[in-house]
Amino acid sequence: MSELGQRLKNARQEKDMSLEEVQEATKIQKRYLAAIEAGDFDQLPGNFYTRAFIKSYADAVGLYGEELLEEYKGELPKSNSEMPENLPPRKSRSSVSNRSSKWTSILPTLLVGVLIIGVIAIFWYFLQNGSSDTRVDNPEPDSEEIVSDENKENQDTSKEDQANEDADKTDSTAADENQQQQEEKPAFTLKKVDSTNDEQTFQISGADKIEVKLEASGNSWTGIKTKSSGKGWFKQVSLSAGKSSTIDLTNEENIYFRLGSSPNTSIYVNGEKLDIPVKPDVQNVYLKKGE
Repeated sequence: MSELGQRLKNARQEKDMSLEEVQEATKIQKRYLAAIEAGDFDQLPGNFYTRAFIKSYADAVGLYGEELLEEYKGELPKSNSEMPENLPPRKSRSSVSNRSSKWTSILPTLLVGVLIIGVIAIFWYFLQNGSSDTRVDNPEPDSEEIVSDENKENQDTSKEDQANEDADKTDSTAADENQQQQEEKPAFTLKKVDSTNDEQTFQISGADKIEVKLEASGNSWTGIKTKSSGKGWFKQVSLSAGKSSTIDLTNEENIYFRLGSSPNTSIYVNGEKLDIPVKPDVQNVYLKKGE
């Protein structure tokens, strides 16, 4: 085993890495990694790949690849600036060059041909238009009744007035319907309907949505139950001082809050704060939907 291979192996073992893990990190086959540790560089695909594999191995185990290559350059085969294989043969490259030069020589001729065709087409176009302009048509007067410009203007004005009148009626009808809907829609109300030492009951009415915001002035915990959650918690919220959480309960029924620390917790429903006693610390709050 070479000194370079031993150093790489020691670094790998210090990292508690197997050859398989190094293979996964570097994408270098395990047999090549083992050959590097053994100093058997002849097993690698070439001098170019030997140096590249060693650098990748070193970087993977926490060593500096470039410095390691420089330090052990005496052990390594000299790089002849090998390039990867599968380059196209010189003959095919030269044939591509020949084809390119052939196209370069033909291109001016093609451009001249296209230009000539374009000039002929433009000349023919103007020639045809000129001959058609010289012909004067004398159509016979129409036997149908001719409507004067004044009558046309009167008809257009009548149509425009009718359209404006229809639009005004439509706007008026829409405004009346909107006003009627607003008058029929009940106003949002939130009121306390029952209160005991540790239980508070509120009723909410006329709400299109129910958005609850929990704010904490200190460490707090709030458990939420609804009809849909059954006996389990719909949501549990733990907050620290200055934090808040917003919950959408629009589609929920029989909403219940259990406050672990009433002095540290404020509840807002659609922006309105609930009046909840600060003592005792644990409070049970019920939110019911009214008509």
